[in-house]
Amino acid sequence: MAVIVLGENGEIARSRASSHGGNFTGPTEAEMRQFEAEQAAKRKRRAKYM
Repeated sequence: MAVIVLGENGEIARSRASSHGGNFTGPTEAEMRQFEAEQAAKRKRRAKYM
């Protein structure tokens, strides 16, 4: 099972997945920081063209 939370622009804000045992797993804190930095860079690039 997976739970995906979309942000304002329809991009994935957060996600969680469960294994067969029902335990929830998700990205590490470092992975979340990298993801957030990538999303900020995308928004910055997108703003240049608006």
